[in-house]
Amino acid sequence: MTELEYIINTVAGSLSSAGVGNVIRAFPPGVTAAYSEPVIAVGLKSGSGVSVGLADYMGMKYERERDSFTEIYGKRVELTLSLDIYSPKDAIYGAAACTEIFGCVMAATLSFPSGIRILEMRCGETEYDSVARMFRCQGELKCAVALYAAIDDENTEFTSFRIKGELNN
Repeated sequence: MTELEYIINTVAGSLSSAGVGNVIRAFPPGVTAAYSEPVIAVGLKSGSGVSVGLADYMGMKYERERDSFTEIYGKRVELTLSLDIYSPKDAIYGAAACTEIFGCVMAATLSFPSGIRILEMRCGETEYDSVARMFRCQGELKCAVALYAAIDDENTEFTSFRIKGELNN
């Protein structure tokens, strides 16, 4: 899994765990099919990566239990994620559900891992999407994500970066 997929899956999983509704990845097969309940589609709109140290090197961490040092590497990724909310065209949900769910999404960002810092959230107006046969509200989440990876004596290659807490500039 790439770092971008990892971040998108973490955001989608955090929203799902917070109980905001059905959360899917944007552009899965069959996304144009109408759903019987509201759906939040999480995807990537844009992004960039920034080094946080000298060639991503952040320093060493001493592990007392193993009496060894681990080298820590990191980077910061700034992303704009799409948060498209789809709601069925019926009396139970309708267009109003899109706005209500976006409010729930905003509240759910408090449960995100500390390494995901919210920079801005936007919500467009709700319109009827004739292809999906549902109301759709296009939302955006701009965030900065701090990632780290460790290399020790036993593991001399990066296998993957993980989300970390906010880094000081």
